Amino acid sequence: RMWSRVGGASRVFLSGAAVACGFSPDARHLTGARLRPAAARMSGAAASAAAPRFGPLVLDPSQLLYETASTVVAAGLNPILPGHCVVLPRRPVGRLSELEPREVADLFESALRAQELVGPRVGATAFNLSVKDGLEAGQVVAHAHVHVVPRKPKDLESSDLVYGLLERWTPDPVRLPAPVPPPLELVPDELRVARDARAMAREADAYAAIAERVRAPREKTDSSSNGVSGASGARVSGDEDLRFSPKIRLDPGQVFM
Repeated sequence: RMWSRVGGASRVFLSGAAVACGFSPDARHLTGARLRPAAARMSGAAASAAAPRFGPLVLDPSQLLYETASTVVAAGLNPILPGHCVVLPRRPVGRLSELEPREVADLFESALRAQELVGPRVGATAFNLSVKDGLEAGQVVAHAHVHVVPRKPKDLESSDLVYGLLERWTPDPVRLPAPVPPPLELVPDELRVARDARAMAREADAYAAIAERVRAPREKTDSSSNGVSGASGARVSGDEDLRFSPKIRLDPGQVFM
């Protein structure tokens, strides 16, 4: 593990992925770091070519907090709260579904690493993790990414205000103003039809069929690349005790994968 500090931002280099975190300019949250050796830094065209990008934005080395072979983290991307990080793959794909399984795993492992690195420095007691996967979901930059937002008591007047801040977020308000997504058409509440257990089971079966079609080519690719086949994805039996919290037991008909 290697630490470096450049321009008030600190970096930790590990194998795997990279994460971009936003700190206030005067916040020195990552203390005890030592400078990266000058010989390891690049300049000029070489540095520009190797610099990670977030959509059209070239990330400055001083913004990077954590890096791996396939993921990156940068500071100062218009953070909504102290320690707000953006975890992104090096490969510039727009949707999570375009990533290879190993890249997805590295992306979310890096999100956990970001929590470990940032949380103690900002006194976080909880985190919001958010993914906007596509324009209609409010994605500002056409580059898949995960928001990691540290939280602590009374950081906002109301905890739910964080969702509005994320909705309006953009890494660069001047160069990348937040777009207005197409309106989301919802069925009026009075027209919604209550579903019974049989209807939900049929819906789960339909989702299971979709998951099977999506998973099959991914498993084949994963198996050919590392010799390990993916999970079977088989439906659960009625005897399994699956729970969403200790108090809520899932009915097998609700589980599609």
